Amino acid sequence: MRNKIKKAFVNLSFRQLAGLIVSAFGSILLARILGLEIFGLYAVSSFFVNLFGSFISFGTGAFLIRIQGEPEEVYIRTAFTMVLIKGFILLLFIYYILAPIISSWYDNEYLYDLVFFSSIAVFLSSVFKISTALLEKEMAYGKVGIIEVTGIVSFYIPAVVSAFFGFGVFSIVIGELFRGISSIIAFLIRPFTFRIVLCKKTYLEMFRFGFSYLSAMIPWTINNALNPVVVGKIAGMEAAGIIRLSEGIVNHLTFFTAITDRISYPLFAEYGDQKERIRNAVEKGRIYQFLLACIPLFVFSALSYKLVPLLYGDQWHEVTNVLLLLSLTYGINTIFGLYSSSLIVAGKNWDVMKFTVINGVCLWLLSPVTVYFVGYLGYPVAILASSFSYYIMHKSFVKNYGAPVYRIIFKLLFFSYLIMLTAWLVKNIFFSLIILLSLSALYLGFSKEMKSLCYELLSIIKGSKSEQVFAHATDR
Repeated sequence: MRNKIKKAFVNLSFRQLAGLIVSAFGSILLARILGLEIFGLYAVSSFFVNLFGSFISFGTGAFLIRIQGEPEEVYIRTAFTMVLIKGFILLLFIYYILAPIISSWYDNEYLYDLVFFSSIAVFLSSVFKISTALLEKEMAYGKVGIIEVTGIVSFYIPAVVSAFFGFGVFSIVIGELFRGISSIIAFLIRPFTFRIVLCKKTYLEMFRFGFSYLSAMIPWTINNALNPVVVGKIAGMEAAGIIRLSEGIVNHLTFFTAITDRISYPLFAEYGDQKERIRNAVEKGRIYQFLLACIPLFVFSALSYKLVPLLYGDQWHEVTNVLLLLSLTYGINTIFGLYSSSLIVAGKNWDVMKFTVINGVCLWLLSPVTVYFVGYLGYPVAILASSFSYYIMHKSFVKNYGAPVYRIIFKLLFFSYLIMLTAWLVKNIFFSLIILLSLSALYLGFSKEMKSLCYELLSIIKGSKSEQVFAHATDR
């Protein structure tokens, strides 16, 4: 099992790195060519299209993964049938009802085509995600990585080329359609039988699971609507575009977190009832996450006043203000992020959902007010103000695994953010770099614990013991 986890970690790392490089360059080129408003339109359409994709798949992939042993053909064919039927019905709903409503709500005619044609692409992807789910069940993450990177490349190359030739918002549509068509590679790698099966017993079993799965995902999905619905409607499409690009930069720089989150589930499951070991692994893992994900984000944010206009163009200079606040919210999230996977493995799904719901309610109550008064900056301000809801996760974690130690991670967040803010305020690239290097070295010099943790992490990376990002030295 540990060898599988290690192999999965390495494969996911390469996939994330390859995807990061392609999407980062693609985002830079699209941002420079298309501008703020079209990125805002993309943010709005992406939310509704992803919501559409959730209803099409309806948890069929997760259902196939959770089946003990090799899934029977009746399950695979029923999953295919469900995706096919729901897809056609929902496409008709989008064409005649949803897309016209969205276009009218935002008073933008381009949104109709953007939402509808992107939904066709998601429909194609959803059909072939059955193959991806079967590969994930086999932990064939190398092949999954090929599929995911192919999808990223298939979107950005046509989108950038068509944007360069002046297709504007339709370059996003072209990219999405190519991404949808490219998903056939999943079927070529892991084929399954294209046959419609109407088995009532199997359908009801999958529907019940899908309903509970989708219900658990709805709070997260609703929270993702904040930018397109609140920022896009109140502050305008340009503001939504600024938030979209800012979040994209954050996701690119913190790609390591996505890997560790994905791997943490099988690793914590392997630890089973060893509560102290899981608690120690979470404490150590979040520090590693902070060093490998938050520190690059903080460094970029400190220099963003220079890097953002240089990379994305002068029109995006306001992104630097958003990054200052988003980096702090991400640092706070890193402190509590691994609590979620550890609690889900322990079967405490309701505790995680309770946090998500309360956090979401706070965001939806605060964000319209903050966005109305301070514009796009109201979005990260609302996220920051809702951070108190992490106390729910803390209480649940303590109840199940015992009280964790916060001293090291809190000190790391405080001094890292202080150094970042100081470097940003100077607004001179030369002096900002000196401040970053000198104050960081000073902090490490005075903190023996942090110096030891950095050496430990370097030894893990150097020794290629990737799965030990959580497990290394959990016995103190």
